This record gives sequence, structure tokens and C-alpha cells, in this order.
Amino acid sequence: MSGDRKPLISGNWKMNHNHFEAIQTVQKLAYAIEKDDYEACDVSVHPPFTDLRSVQTVLQADNIPVSLGAQNVHQAEKGAFTGEVSAGMLDKLDVKYVIVGHSERRGLFGETDEVVNAKATSVLQAGMTPIVCVGETLEERSEGRAQARVTEQLAGSLAGLKPEIVEAYRKALIAALNEDYEALDRHLIDLGARVEDQPAVDEAYYAMWRDILIVPFLDDQPYDFGEADIHKRVAAKTSTVFQYLNRFQPPVESLFIDRMIAGHYWMLKRLGVQAAFRPDLERYLSDHAGSP
Repeated sequence: MSGDRKPLISGNWKMNHNHFEAIQTVQKLAYAIEKDDYEACDVSVHPPFTDLRSVQTVLQADNIPVSLGAQNVHQAEKGAFTGEVSAGMLDKLDVKYVIVGHSERRGLFGETDEVVNAKATSVLQAGMTPIVCVGETLEERSEGRAQARVTEQLAGSLAGLKPEIVEAYRKALIAALNEDYEALDRHLIDLGARVEDQPAVDEAYYAMWRDILIVPFLDDQPYDFGEADIHKRVAAKTSTVFQYLNRFQPPVESLFIDRMIAGHYWMLKRLGVQAAFRPDLERYLSDHAGSP
């Protein structure tokens, strides 16, 4: 979770509004949102496909600081897929965010984690940001399977990342947990997140971020995300990022993962979730040498 990360509020319009109504809606939204609101959070709107061009025109013509988003995408670049829209087509309309894996797409249209992963990958390759939706059904929650189901969906959404990226992330995580900052720096270089020909990063810098971000994984006791202040501690250290700005250049895959982590943090906080993730983390790392 980067120091300058702001919450993102996205409005999914679903199958509502023709293009005339869409224009009116976005203009009303522009009047309703104050300058302080924009400074506090990022905003995106996700109209139906037929409204995208109209909304894009209004946002640009009126200089409205709201990002354009899409509700869905097809995973293929092009082809005989009647009624579908590709990521490349959305990119040409200046779409910034694309929703994938919405519960309605999963439940009503049978989209699997594999399909969601393919869609998220196509969005990333087109230079946009996927908003990957995960969540349990009422039945799964009542049966106590909520955490397992969300974990399964999250893993499915990340499946297919380059093996070397996944392995470098795993090794970096182990090094951070073990407070081996020399190894952490090396693994971040392997990941492509740290510029190799730049001077070494002070270990105290790594230690500072490690101590902030590791809190939910410190022990086996449930962590109360409702009372979490990680975002405040991150914000307080934002200024330290600038001194090392030229030493980090995260690859696309890591930006996707980092954004998902930040999004899930805010979801867990707003739901007031209490959960012990340390056992799950240890199980994930248990098969790899050097695990803490």
C-alpha cells in the first residue's frame, strides 16, 4: 500500500440510463462533489457501454476530475464475440478503471475465477486498472466459509501472473518478515520494483515500512480491522517516499497486486472484520525454504 494511495469511490450504474440521462447524471454529480471531496478520494463512474462516449465527452469538455470506468470487458483482444467489448476498445475511450468479477457477472453469467483472471490480465495489458470484485454469498457466510471463499477468489484472480513475479514477491515477503533487508532489496530488484543501478536503500527505510504493514500478521490472535490505523501511519510517512523515488519503478504486475491489497484493506476496515491471517500466511509460505 503506497504512501500516496487515496480511497477510490466508484459508481457502478449497471443497466441504467440512456446517453441523455448519463450526461445529466454526470453533470449533476460534478455540482454535488466539492473540491475537498476530490482531495480526499479518487472518483470513477461506470456507465453502460452505450454511454461511455457521451460521458467521456462531458468529463473532458467540462474538465471534471472524475475518472471514466467500464462495467465489464471481454478477455480477447478481438474476434467473433458478438456483443462483447475488448480492453483495447475501452482504452481508446480513455477508460481508466474496469470492473471485473462482479457478483452479478459471477452469479448470473457463470463467470469463474479463471475468466475473471483473464479479463483482469487483458485490462492490465491495455494499460488500465482492473477493479477485481470478490465476495461470498449469504449461504457461504452463514456456513462460516466467507474468508475461505474470498481467499479462493483472490488467488484465482492473481493466477497466471508470471511465475518469476510470484516467486520474487514470495521471497521479498519472507525476507521482510525475517527482517533480512539486504535480501529484501535483492528480491525487489529481481521483481523489477527496485532500480538496480541506483544506490542501495537504507535498511531503516525498509524496517519502517515493514513495522507498519506487518501489524495484521504479528500473531495468531484476530486483528480488528475496524480499529486499524495503518492508513494513517502510512500517510504520516508519505514524505519519506520522495527521497527514494528514483530508486523504485514497480512493474505492472506489482501495481495490480498493490492496488488489490489496498482495496481489500479498506473493505475489511469498513466491514469491521476481525480475522487472524497469520496462520494462513504461514501455511502459504510453509513449503518454501527460509520461511519465518
